[in-house]
Amino acid sequence: MLIDAYEDEAEIPDYLAEFLQEERQSSWPVRERENRLIDLYYEAGTRYPQEFISAMFRFKRDLKNILLALHARMQGFKVARITVGDYDLPAALAGSTQADFGLAGVYGYIPQMAAFLNEGRLVELEHLLDDLLLDHCATLVGDSIFALNYVLYYFLELSLRHRWHELTPEKGARALSETVQEIIRSAAQPSRPEMN
Repeated sequence: MLIDAYEDEAEIPDYLAEFLQEERQSSWPVRERENRLIDLYYEAGTRYPQEFISAMFRFKRDLKNILLALHARMQGFKVARITVGDYDLPAALAGSTQADFGLAGVYGYIPQMAAFLNEGRLVELEHLLDDLLLDHCATLVGDSIFALNYVLYYFLELSLRHRWHELTPEKGARALSETVQEIIRSAAQPSRPEMN
């Protein structure tokens, strides 16, 4: 159904086609289904032949795994069941009992991520994640502003800045209000009897 909906508009990425093929033969619970799709997405990104993109995906996957592990601990979930990818970081996160997973020496931002998450400062956490991504990607750029890596970095920076420009408290409040009003309108409409 998903493929048919986009037929002739865009090519289905290989990772999504693989997921849909696996999905036909599996009966995963929702959480496992989501985890598998995310795993395939990051696997495709980390194997991408362009160095800037694959390095960016590896870093984003690390950030995601750290955030997932911190959140799992807060909620009392098993870390090993929710991390993404089969590499050394998820194993280290799952096997540690230290507050910073024993990894703050390598990932110095873990305490700040944990503090923002524990305090419910989710907007600041999102800003931190984007800033960490930009800082990391800046190290991949090189010297020439005409190189592909620089163009990709510049695009990433503009995209993130635009995202935050669009995400103002006023716009968020307006979108929430519109959503609530739509729910109220839908709930107030009498349901139509089913036709036989």
